[in-house]
Amino acid sequence: MSDIQNVPLLLIDNLRVTFGSGNTQTEVLHGLNLQVCRGEAVGLVGESGSGKSVASLAVLGLLGNAGRISGGRIVFDGEDLSLASEARLRALRGRRVSMIFQDPATALNPAFTIGTQLADVIRAHRPLRGRAIGEEVRAALERVGFRDPRATERAYPHELSGGMKQRAMIAAAIVCEPALLLADEPTTALDVTVQAQIVELLGKLVKEMDLGLVFITHNLDLMAELCTRAVVLKQGNVVEAGTVRDIFLQPSHDYTKHLIASIPRLPAMPAARSIHAKEAHDVR
Repeated sequence: MSDIQNVPLLLIDNLRVTFGSGNTQTEVLHGLNLQVCRGEAVGLVGESGSGKSVASLAVLGLLGNAGRISGGRIVFDGEDLSLASEARLRALRGRRVSMIFQDPATALNPAFTIGTQLADVIRAHRPLRGRAIGEEVRAALERVGFRDPRATERAYPHELSGGMKQRAMIAAAIVCEPALLLADEPTTALDVTVQAQIVELLGKLVKEMDLGLVFITHNLDLMAELCTRAVVLKQGNVVEAGTVRDIFLQPSHDYTKHLIASIPRLPAMPAARSIHAKEAHDVR
């Protein structure tokens, strides 16, 4: 790995996020530390309400009027985003930093075709016009696995299955070739077979595009298939961080142990065996 790849693309340093105002302020993220390099997928794991999505929204500057960064830094490619203006953040969103939301059925606009929605992203961030935009739209759709991108670009969201909608969302996220991708529970609404396909696609994109990926999930098995390192959150606190192998095989915190124990699996397939099977597959 080169020296450039060893420098974190994203460095979240002691991040604290607070919601409310006056005497009704509540801190919901208490000192998150996380870093992601180019070509690396890092998991952010925890149950609902643990602060995973809040962290991703803080990176993008999308906490809204009620939320604010009350401490720490978010350094992306050498720039502290916690100090960036709204205009600067707007320029970065979708171009250098993109997000895959957990429910494509609500994230996609039902009134416009898939092609129109991808084209709008391109027009907002890239100096392309006319036929060149269509070519980029079809290239992105093909990259995420659509065999007939021309048909897909003419389709409306309701004409696509759940897995196809998610692929379209991923296409919209990568169409401007960002450096960092935030995937917020991208497999939640999908069946297990499609979940595996989406995770495989994300892993492929990380390698092909040299992306930094933050994979936000409560599903530790899916995280183990994609990520090399992970951070475990509980009620806004980091309770454990390390390699995926160590977290699965030698968890140090009871909360992590309970998360692992809650994973449904066949009696003959404990978590440790799942990790070993993945390693054997990677070697092959």
